[in-house]
Amino acid sequence: MYASDELVEDSTEVDIIQFIIQMFSEVLGEEEDRVIWRGNGTTQPTGVVTARAAGNIGTTTAGAGLGIEALIDVIYALPGKYHRNSKLWVHRHNIRDMRKLKDSQNRYYWQEPVAVGQPATFYGYPVIEVNYLPDDEIYFGDMKKTYWLGDRQKMTVKISQDTETALNSEGSIKGVNCWKPLNFLRAISSQLMPVMA
Repeated sequence: MYASDELVEDSTEVDIIQFIIQMFSEVLGEEEDRVIWRGNGTTQPTGVVTARAAGNIGTTTAGAGLGIEALIDVIYALPGKYHRNSKLWVHRHNIRDMRKLKDSQNRYYWQEPVAVGQPATFYGYPVIEVNYLPDDEIYFGDMKKTYWLGDRQKMTVKISQDTETALNSEGSIKGVNCWKPLNFLRAISSQLMPVMA
C-alpha cells in the first residue's frame, strides 16, 4: 500500500501509518476467521463447516425450530471429557433466538457477560458469535482441541521512506507483488481433529 509523504506529514491528529497497519490487520484477521470456518480444504485450510459437511465432525440435528431441548442435545452429544473449555459457536440469527429462551420460572438461559471482554453465556457455556456459520447450525466444542492452526512465518510490515526509487511506473512497489500479503493464508496449515464419541 502506498501513502504519500504529504499524507503522512498532514496526518497530525492520527498516526496514519499505525492506522493503515491496524486496518490491514483487521482485514487479514477477518479472512483468517473465514477460512477457519469455511476454508475449502484445497487452496485454503479445511474449514470446520467444510469438515462437518464431509462427515469428519460429529453433528446433531436440532430439528424444527430452536428450542432449549435441541441446544441441550447439542451440548450433551459431545463427550463430557471435552466440556471443560467448550463454547457454543453461533450465527447471530441464532443468538437472537437464544436470547429469548426462558426456563419454567421465566428466567432467561442467556446471561450477559460478568466482566468486560468476557463472552455472554448460555446454559453456563460461553457463546461466540461466528457469522461464517450457516444460520441453521450451532457448534459446541473446544476449538483448541478441534482445530490447530499454524503460521509458517510471521508477517511483517516494511515501511520505505524512499518514494523516489521504491515505486515503478505503475505506482507499485518495485520487486514486490503488492497483492501477496492478501494471499497470506496459503502459508498457513491446519489440522482438524475429529471429535470421537
